[in-house]
Amino acid sequence: MEFAARVLRDVQNQWLLSEAAFPHTAVTAVILRIFAFDFHATGFLGYRGVTQRELAARSVDDWVAIVGSPLDECAAFLPFLVLQR
Repeated sequence: MEFAARVLRDVQNQWLLSEAAFPHTAVTAVILRIFAFDFHATGFLGYRGVTQRELAARSVDDWVAIVGSPLDECAAFLPFLVLQR
């Protein structure tokens, strides 16, 4: 949760300093990815990979660069289910 709060704060700060529309789709995907990391960290999905230190060092741009659509990110919660679009 701490990562999600930090990322939301950072997105808010970037958005308030710009004239762009709020990046709601990207933010939704990033938050879903962060929650998926929480599931992975507890062993729920058997994730092995990125350390807590690496997660904490990611910027908003780093997060946005690695996520898919919100639907794709939701699929991480349901690895054995095939989502139809």
